[in-house]
Amino acid sequence: MFQFFVQKTSPIPIDKQLIEQIKIGLLLGELRPGEILPSIRDLESELHISRNLVRKAYVELEHVGILRLIHGKGVMVEKHLKYKENKQFLRNCEELVETTRKSCQSRGVVFSSFARFLHHRAIEIEGEETPLLYVDMSKKLAEDRAHELSKILNLQLRGWSVEQLAESKDEIQTGIKVVCNYYRLQEVREILHGRKPDIVPLRMSLSEKTRKELQKLPESSRVMFIFDQTDKAGLDLILTDYSKMFADQKLEFVAHFTKDSGQGIKKLVKQDQFAKVLVSNRLWKNVAKEIRQMPKVTRPIMEFDTSSIEEAKTQLGVIG
Repeated sequence: MFQFFVQKTSPIPIDKQLIEQIKIGLLLGELRPGEILPSIRDLESELHISRNLVRKAYVELEHVGILRLIHGKGVMVEKHLKYKENKQFLRNCEELVETTRKSCQSRGVVFSSFARFLHHRAIEIEGEETPLLYVDMSKKLAEDRAHELSKILNLQLRGWSVEQLAESKDEIQTGIKVVCNYYRLQEVREILHGRKPDIVPLRMSLSEKTRKELQKLPESSRVMFIFDQTDKAGLDLILTDYSKMFADQKLEFVAHFTKDSGQGIKKLVKQDQFAKVLVSNRLWKNVAKEIRQMPKVTRPIMEFDTSSIEEAKTQLGVIG
């Protein structure tokens, strides 16, 4: 069984210590998807810590899709998590630990104390030049999602639009990893063709709000999805994903392209054969307020699939 431990004198809050132990345990293969963890009460008793701190850690990990709290049965690592085994990555990490430990020892520096100092300096250095760049269709969307990822990964990401990536691709230095969602993968690959950066795609899922809007539609309804011409690269993947998500309702998604986010969209919205009209995020910002407020018009609000982030961590070079 996985062994937990806490350092009560550490400046790191106990709930955060538990969270990091579980994440690293999964990365190292010491924990497996589907494995049962100690209950909140058992861990409280074992570690002599507050039950509220254990619950806080478990609930946070449930929120990001790593754990499942099953009423009356306990706590389980989510079965659908998929960690790619990367033994070389883990060996590299262990070598860095040992090299740093020996260097500290030879210089009379306490290893754990230096680790705290190193953490502070690493954040300071990467704040000036982060090794992770998130790319999406617009600058605003890229910055918002980069901020969201930064909170999840507990490190700093920059946000660039696809256009900015195309204009500034020569500025991308060795060691930079470019992160995008799967719908933008082909577009990003074409821009960076023949260049060195690792491209790390992440899956997206529909927000609960958008999902509920579409679930209210009658079975076999037709839904128009209005795209900008530049969205063609990921079109097939987008429509396939939506059809799968609403297969039980037999919703039919029809793509339409337009450069006119004004009268052009207004005419499309008035077509009676469509029960709902989804306007792509690239076009939405330029759509008139009167059109946005129409009951049948909405935009697809997407969120990161947290299990996809967990699966991509070794590719991103992230531990914990």
